[in-house]
Amino acid sequence: MKTLLLIPTKPERDAITATFKPRRSDWIIETLGFGVIAASVCATELLDLHQPTRVIVAGIAGLYRSDTDHKIGDAAWFDSVAIDGIGVGEAATYQAAEELGWAWFQPDAPASSSLTIPRPDFNHDHQGTTQLVTVCSASATLHEAAARRLRFPNAVGEDMESFAVAFACQRREIAVHVIRGFSNLTGDRDKSHWRIGPALHSVADQLSRLSNL
Repeated sequence: MKTLLLIPTKPERDAITATFKPRRSDWIIETLGFGVIAASVCATELLDLHQPTRVIVAGIAGLYRSDTDHKIGDAAWFDSVAIDGIGVGEAATYQAAEELGWAWFQPDAPASSSLTIPRPDFNHDHQGTTQLVTVCSASATLHEAAARRLRFPNAVGEDMESFAVAFACQRREIAVHVIRGFSNLTGDRDKSHWRIGPALHSVADQLSRLSNL
């Protein structure tokens, strides 16, 4: 099985690969790019180049709320990814494209802002719904994060790339998994509170477990 591991930025990639050393030669690691547009374009190019059997998106994410299952510094595999921001308005006036009856990609594409993706078979740590929301602009305040959580009540956190990659993979019928380490509470921009290193170490640990199967 050829696995393509996509990591958004070089600092994230360097931190993950400092401890994650895949033993199998059929793993390919590439830098994806930061944000929805770069992720969409680069994912398409890398899928065409490498023709993988499966794709894994890995990196950091903001955590909406710390609880017994998800904490800053932990990593989680997700079973769905959503996209926020394709529609009209913002905050309380925002309406997603599907609410307006618009198929935002093309007429034969599902008019949905959420995609179901599988967790790896070995991962049974969290049995409930674990959704990640992909955004074009990260929440700048706890108030903005709370507003997004109202629109996506099953969401655990937010990132800026995963939906774009998952959509590209599903259009090609390529299996895709998403793992993110929670570096900070979403909306908390005080980086003295962030735990990027532990979050990416948790990601690397999960990838090592998967690659050893």
